[in-house]
Amino acid sequence: MRLILTFSFILFLSLTSFDVSAEVWTSLQSWNEEMEEKYSEWIKTSFSDDIFSHPNSSYYGIKTDCADALLVARLIFSFEHKLPFSFKNVDGQIVTEKTNEFNYAPIEKRLVLFANSLADQVSVQNLASENSYYIHPSDIRAGDFYLVRWTNSEGKTNHHAYLIKSILATGDFELLSSTTPKAVRTLSTRLGMPVQFFSASPFGFKRYKERQNSLNLQEDKTQLQWLKLGENEFYGRVKEMLRTEDDNYQKNFDRRFFNLCRSLELRFEVVFAASKRIAEKNGQCLSSSEFDEFSTPSRDHNLKREFERIINGWKTLVFKKVDHNLLSEHSLGLDYLIGKDNSEEGKIALDNRCRVNFISETGEQFSMGLRSFYQRLKAGLISSDPNQSIKVRYGLSKEMRRCN
Repeated sequence: MRLILTFSFILFLSLTSFDVSAEVWTSLQSWNEEMEEKYSEWIKTSFSDDIFSHPNSSYYGIKTDCADALLVARLIFSFEHKLPFSFKNVDGQIVTEKTNEFNYAPIEKRLVLFANSLADQVSVQNLASENSYYIHPSDIRAGDFYLVRWTNSEGKTNHHAYLIKSILATGDFELLSSTTPKAVRTLSTRLGMPVQFFSASPFGFKRYKERQNSLNLQEDKTQLQWLKLGENEFYGRVKEMLRTEDDNYQKNFDRRFFNLCRSLELRFEVVFAASKRIAEKNGQCLSSSEFDEFSTPSRDHNLKREFERIINGWKTLVFKKVDHNLLSEHSLGLDYLIGKDNSEEGKIALDNRCRVNFISETGEQFSMGLRSFYQRLKAGLISSDPNQSIKVRYGLSKEMRRCN
């Protein structure tokens, strides 16, 4: 009888694909400078903004916030290349791929479980103080971090974390980031310099501190010496060190419009997801946690700032009669955006940058010009409330839904 039970238990393990070993994966290689460079190249060429949100992705369904998204990128590369992975969590404990926390699950499920646990174990402050080190600005590469803490106009302390996806020829960055609360989402992409400027240690441009490599990590705190120069001079020095070609007004406005148009696309993803969730609940109002996940006050505030960067920048060039190299079509579109030109040609020129496209709950398709959306946004007609209809979210209806 005992032999039969033993055989049955072994058969059960094989049929359910459980692995009696505790680790999430078995590391077979070691970190060294060559592997760090491969990681940097992987971030640049293979780590996409929809790696967690596209249904065909192997990592679809992983929930991230701004801090752990950076850590999950490192985790995935370590997993795919059978490398060790470790970090110090907010409780001061070293966590590695050898953790036995998930040995109750089939081995093929452990990576996602591990990744989804990271948001509760790491913060931007923790990344900055315990899991990264300063590098010289000239040494910044894909895979490095930009970590920042700042105080907003209401006196509230905020943190954010960017992953450097690539360095543009102008010395600017392609930056990826998630946000709070933790959710399955497409990562935001920004071209240029980070929006917020760090003011003190341990924040700034940093590199992941891998505790299980053979490298002698050399920290360089030149960045901290540059802080006294102020934001514009600081970023200017970084760009100058990294650029391989000159910047100009055309490239600058192209980056600004990319950021604006991409932010509008991602906003609709969130708005549509909220509408879909309400439909799944047969029209019931969202729970408080769902409200936090699908509301868009920060996105809408940042959109307003993206519009203002474009508008104020163009007004400065126009009113000061600054020579620039913008294409005539782009100049015409900008004139239409600020109301200097109201022609159909100006409208079409701006539309060629992008339009605000969305679909209502009934499948009706809408397309709104950038100027029209900005006017609604500035007038307070764009709703951040995820319980409202899509038309209300875009300022096309004032029929507000009441939710307790």
